[in-house]
Amino acid sequence: MTPPHKKHRLSEVKAKLQQVISSLGQLEQQSSGAGRDFDVHRAEELQRSTATLLDELDQIPAQQVVDEQKQRKRRRRLNRRSQKRVIRATVESEAAEQKFSIEPPRNTALEEAKHISLRKQRDAASILETFDLLEKLCESRGGDKAALCQKLTHMRLVWRRVQEETQAGHVKESKKMASLESQWKTVFFGQSLPSAKFNKGKFLEIRSTWDSYISYCGRGSSIPRGWVLPPTNPTAQWIPYRLSLS
Repeated sequence: MTPPHKKHRLSEVKAKLQQVISSLGQLEQQSSGAGRDFDVHRAEELQRSTATLLDELDQIPAQQVVDEQKQRKRRRRLNRRSQKRVIRATVESEAAEQKFSIEPPRNTALEEAKHISLRKQRDAASILETFDLLEKLCESRGGDKAALCQKLTHMRLVWRRVQEETQAGHVKESKKMASLESQWKTVFFGQSLPSAKFNKGKFLEIRSTWDSYISYCGRGSSIPRGWVLPPTNPTAQWIPYRLSLS
């Protein structure tokens, strides 16, 4: 019976990658220093520790990292739902106490979710860039770039999937917010009438309705206050709409 794989946290994987980068940087400094300052034992120790870390990272199953990421997303989603329920109950209680308050509460849960999504995108982009730098450093030092690339294949696939999922979630949230804004505009201003832009009669009807609300006695003024007057000699396009004052 095959023993179960040890669970690895994403923070542990990230810490090991950062340790590999640090070790490679120290090796680079050792190799570029003067001959008398070169510490052979230190260089060998760094090489062994770097190789050990890369082997450990290579043994981590990619699917396990994906499952861990899904579990983290599920926990955050459940936490957001719980926070929304708490916020909703708080808002309802405040609305009962302050019936005429018009200032809406800030939705900290949505702001926190957006912050987490942006941070995940930055982390994923940083890790993918780190993989590219590792390959360039390995090639510049005459190492086996193909072997290193093969070791990083699974991890690169996982972090690209994390990046794609966070970007897709951000796009979905943006579309949702745009849809909500469109619904509120419909509530306040009604359905849009594209035909009114090209139908002069419909446009005048809508304008007359608006004028009846902003003027006295239900009669709209021909030139509302604050409007810019047309020129004394209008163009031919505006002549049919000129109002005779005689």
